Amino acid sequence: MYTTFYLSEADQQSLRSIIESDAYYPKPKAGQKSAIGKILSSAEESHAIEDFQSHVGFNDRVSLVSPLDSRDYFNLRIVMPEAADPDQDMISVLLPVSLAILGRRCGEKVFWEGSQGIREMRIVAVTKWEMAA
Repeated sequence: MYTTFYLSEADQQSLRSIIESDAYYPKPKAGQKSAIGKILSSAEESHAIEDFQSHVGFNDRVSLVSPLDSRDYFNLRIVMPEAADPDQDMISVLLPVSLAILGRRCGEKVFWEGSQGIREMRIVAVTKWEMAA
């Protein structure tokens, strides 16, 4: 079971722009739109900075590690689809891993379906974009 997760007003607006704009490219698939809709309907909004410090948002540096093998890890930043650059570890919010971790807090286990089946990882670090800039 997931705990409460938070998205900033700006992150929520970015997600809304993806699913509400007919002009948006690349167009999200039906499953991606559904996942974004679930995130938006479940996310809690807060104006308290402390609520966001350990939760994953757009552009934050995030480290994930498999609970089964510490050599299995990802370092990434979630970005809008047009800004994705896998060579720079900047991945689209439309990818399953992004949808699994957005708004979640450091320490949580997350699950998503990848090309090789269900993946399980733990969020072990979140470095806020504002602090890294």
